Formats: sequence, structure tokens, C-alpha cells
Amino acid sequence: PRGAVFYGPAGTGKTTMAMVLAKETGWRFLSASASRLLQHPHEMDKLVDQARDIRPCVVLLDEAEGLLRSRQSSMHPEVTNRLLSLMDGPQKLHDVFFVATTNDASDLDEAMVREGRFSEFFDFTPTDDALLLTVEAYMRERPQVRWVGTAQDLLERYPDMSQGNLQGLL
Repeated sequence: PRGAVFYGPAGTGKTTMAMVLAKETGWRFLSASASRLLQHPHEMDKLVDQARDIRPCVVLLDEAEGLLRSRQSSMHPEVTNRLLSLMDGPQKLHDVFFVATTNDASDLDEAMVREGRFSEFFDFTPTDDALLLTVEAYMRERPQVRWVGTAQDLLERYPDMSQGNLQGLL
């Protein structure tokens, strides 16, 4: 594949994991806000040219809902078309791996998620057990703080929070 989609609630580590992927593979890392690319489509070409120049490279397309959205429901189908042509065009991208982060992977363009493009999906939705472990570890790391209740009590008071939001709260 040329890319992967990391999806799940905000604050679950999708962006951080893309940076870790680049570091662990020894590849360089570029990041772009998909909303900025939608506002300035010419920057897509600059981003891909830069990735080509410094490859091997992981390219993060952060908050990519609008960029990968089905072209039938998109307000910017030309930008989606441009990304497709850059990924598959006559100048194939070798040693460039795209990671798109999104909170919602339900309305992605079929052409974008076809084999060889953004064909790998990774769900970052935390389980209750993972959240509990995160809060317990956070509480253990701060013995100087007088906690009111247990980690489980805290999770019951604040259901549906991500790890990032819980850490911000604590």
C-alpha cells in the first residue's frame, strides 16, 4: 500500500503514531493539514515534490476527512482527484508512505481506499480497559496529588473521553 488511514476519536494518538512510524523506520516525516490543502490545492504538489526530494518519507495528512471524502459529497473533488493522480500518476511515488488521520472513516472515496492507495485501516478508538490503564498509570506517576476516588470512579464521571482529553483533565 501507499497509505494508511488512522481513525478514531480526537486525542487518541493518531498523529503521534504517524511520527513514531517515521522514526522507527528511519524515514523522514512531513505533515500537512488537510484543511489547508483544501484551501490551497497547489500546496499538494509542493508537499509531494518535497516528499519525493527527501524520500524515504512518511507524509501525514492530518484531519483528512475533507480530503478523502467521497467525491460525490465533497465540496473539493478536484483536490481529491489531484491526490489520486499524484499517488498513481506517471511519476510513481516510491518510498513515500501517506498516513491520513480522521475522526470518521465512514464516507471515504472508494478510489482512495482501493488496494495500493489508502488500503490499510487502523482503529484508534480506545477500549475501556485501555482508558483505565492510562488513568491508573497517570495517577501512579503523580503520588504527590491527593486523588478523590479511583481511576474507575473518574472514568464513570467522564464517560467517552479519549486518553488525550483525560490527561488534559487530570
